[in-house]
Amino acid sequence: MIQDEKGIYHWIYEMDMKQDRSILRLILKIVLWCMIGILALILILCLHDGMSLSAFMENAWIILLCLAVIIAICFFAYWLVSKMYGGRYVMLYDMDEEGIAFSQTYDEAEKTRLLAAFSSLAGAAAGNHGLAASGMTAAGNTSAYSRFAKVRRVTVKKDENRIDLYSPFLLNMVYIDPKDFDFVEEFICKRCTKARIV
Repeated sequence: MIQDEKGIYHWIYEMDMKQDRSILRLILKIVLWCMIGILALILILCLHDGMSLSAFMENAWIILLCLAVIIAICFFAYWLVSKMYGGRYVMLYDMDEEGIAFSQTYDEAEKTRLLAAFSSLAGAAAGNHGLAASGMTAAGNTSAYSRFAKVRRVTVKKDENRIDLYSPFLLNMVYIDPKDFDFVEEFICKRCTKARIV
């Protein structure tokens, strides 16, 4: 970690994607919560239309099969992205008194744009406008900025070398080398005055 003449701290964190599965766990958690929400909505609609709970449960295997397929796709996608990045994901961070910025290296941002372009093309070819739109959105998301004044929750995960900053509509996962972790944790926690520290 270095501090420039303007007082901004800069550091690089290199994640071994085979060892650190925190991103995969986050993806799976999001998928599972979405599937639980969809399952609950389907259950409510079916019961409202007069279907019995036992009849619903007889057909629940379809939803479980879909969940299994989606989880398998998540694992495959993570493996594919890990291969594209050479098993290493490099993150750049800049931190000052106001907030912290994350960005990808130029090479990784280009790989992200390439993956997003394939996703958009696949979505357009399949007539899936949601997939096409998500691909275009991912192409532009190669950085994130958390303003300390807007952070509502800070989750410290020292065993994973990570501090999660939750702002409205934004999760910024800040990775720090163990030797700098305590300093960054104290710096962030002191400035996130509206946040709940977990």
